[in-house]
Amino acid sequence: MVEDIEVSDWNEYERRILAVIGPDDAPRDELLQRWCRHLTSELELPCRVTGIEDFQWEERYLMGAGSLEEYEALQRTQPSYRDVFVLRSIEPWIASEWSMCNEDLKAKVRREADGRRFVLGLSELEVVDRASRNHQLLDDYAVWFVNSR
Repeated sequence: MVEDIEVSDWNEYERRILAVIGPDDAPRDELLQRWCRHLTSELELPCRVTGIEDFQWEERYLMGAGSLEEYEALQRTQPSYRDVFVLRSIEPWIASEWSMCNEDLKAKVRREADGRRFVLGLSELEVVDRASRNHQLLDDYAVWFVNSR
């Protein structure tokens, strides 16, 4: 029964993703443009987001290689996956020092706690309100992005 649910879930992901990118074998840049158009027209912005998992810079601290004091100090000036951000807009080709992958769509965000602004990789974020339509939209993009690399 569990396997049927997983296959069913994957089929739903695939159906929604193909509705965005189409069945053709377009170049990756074009597929990212399609995602960008879809998300900018369908997402209700601003919305609250957080990291799906630790951001690249945090890994050494969370794995025990860096000091807790240094990590806490850096969290004041750098984005953390534990932070809550307000997603303000999505941009296709801007640079980000925080994004794990250069080709990822970029999220312009503002950290709720202190108002600092960052540009993060969109596939690394999830919507805080899991019941909102926005959550499914960003989740579909992240699933596509990670699985199509």
